[in-house]
Order: sequence, then C-alpha cells, then structure tokens
Amino acid sequence: APWAGDAPRSQKAVKAPRIMAAAYRMAGAAGLVLLKLTVIALSLACVWRIAMGDGARVRSAAILAGLALVGILPRAQQVRPQIFSVLCFSALVLVLRRAEKRPAVLWFAPPLLAFWANTHGGWLVGCGTLVLWCAARTWTMRTEGSGYGGTLATMWGACAAALAATLVN
Repeated sequence: APWAGDAPRSQKAVKAPRIMAAAYRMAGAAGLVLLKLTVIALSLACVWRIAMGDGARVRSAAILAGLALVGILPRAQQVRPQIFSVLCFSALVLVLRRAEKRPAVLWFAPPLLAFWANTHGGWLVGCGTLVLWCAARTWTMRTEGSGYGGTLATMWGACAAALAATLVN
C-alpha cells in the first residue's frame, strides 16, 4: 500500500493508516492527494484564523499563511502520518490563542490530543506545548496579580483531561 512504510508502527498511532486506506479505497491515489490537500488547507485555515484573530490585516494574514505553507510542504510531500501532526499542532495553537481570552476553549484540547495520539507520535509535542502554555499562563496570571481562581481550575482541568485523553485508543 502506498501509505505504509517499512518502519514498524506503534500500536497507538493506528488511525492514520486507516484514514489513508479509506481515502485510497474511495478514490485511489487521487483520494490520498485530496486527503493531503485537505489537511494542508485546514492547517493553513488555523494559521489564518490565528492571524485574523490577532488583528492582522488580510494581506499580512495571507503572507503569514504563505510562510506557513512553505514550512508545511516539506513535511507533507508524501502522504504519511506526520501530516496529521502538522494539522493537530496548528489546531492546538489556535485553541491556545483563543483560550487566552476564553479559557473554556481549552476543552477542545482533549478530543484534539486523543485524535492526535491515535494518528501520529508527534502528540508528545502537543502535550509538552499544552503543559508549557498552561505553566506560562499560570506564571503570567500570578505575576500580574489578576484574579484567576476559576481560570486556573479550567485551564489545568482541561490540560489534565487532554493528557488523559491520549490514553484512549
């Protein structure tokens, strides 16, 4: 099969080959190309949303998305499970940026990390990023002296749930 490599696969990341196999069964090689283009487009949509949410002008957001595309393409030349890590990392950064204003958005992290852990081993980067982000936000709130009781509970609760979600197979 064109999506299977010679390297042994972890028992954990089994969903990516199934997704790729389904795309191949539906449309052959064109299905794999469509899957890859969809993942790239969704990743760029996350970058676009982050830029626009931060007040960027359309031209600046387009330049940023173009630069993101340059960074994504080397990782997405072949249809391999790492394309899902590109998408999941982009989605996680979008969630984290939104959570700065609305901490409840962090509850999107558990299903995202569950999906990520079942598609590619890069989920460890996602877990590390999430924990570091929560630690940095906690530090920032503490040093600024802002009221953060409920926010901390939501933030660390969602973080713990996301870490636990990676155990779901």
